[in-house]
Amino acid sequence: MMSTTQACVKPAHQTTSPTEPSRFARLGSSRWVDALGGDNMPYSKELMESRNALHIGKRFSRLVISKFHHRDGRGMAFYLCVCDCGNKIVTRLSGLKDGHAKSCGCLQKEKVSNVMRSHGFSCGSSQFVEEYHAWIAMKARCYNEKCKSYSGYGGRGISICERWRESVGNFISDMGKKPGPDYSIDRINNDGNYEPDNCRWTTMKVQSNNRRKRRNV
Repeated sequence: MMSTTQACVKPAHQTTSPTEPSRFARLGSSRWVDALGGDNMPYSKELMESRNALHIGKRFSRLVISKFHHRDGRGMAFYLCVCDCGNKIVTRLSGLKDGHAKSCGCLQKEKVSNVMRSHGFSCGSSQFVEEYHAWIAMKARCYNEKCKSYSGYGGRGISICERWRESVGNFISDMGKKPGPDYSIDRINNDGNYEPDNCRWTTMKVQSNNRRKRRNV
């Protein structure tokens, strides 16, 4: 006769009931692991290849999925996509589905150029994407109360001069291009506003040293 204890023991790989929480979690790109400490459970490679193939040829904005590329350590699927402009990128399937990945980057560059032209910057070139984003971030710090940095800028009275606030073209004309990817806008007088005479492009290391000097004064 089976004991009461034996009758309550469920086989290691018994399928859970519809009302029972799943006890398995994905591990890597080819296995499931028993969350309660059981053995790893392999799943069909053929099944995964079939699922991956279902997305080939689908369009998401300017991107068309060309082929499956890989899965990362968390099991996230990545696909090679061809953009309408001809460039190719590898991106997450979830990023395509939720709308975060819409192009190879050309769409954002076009938007930047259009915005800059609307602000009177005659060049209107996508080569100023970094400077445009610096301008957007500067305005957010000073005027968007939902920005996480607002308390240290707009929250304590830091503002942007009218010439810059109204035109990204004026901002770039006065500041020029960033010398490199490690540079960001810095206010010489930390209590002063964002304006031509008080701003420069510097590295974070220089900015940190300047803040340290101010504290020691």
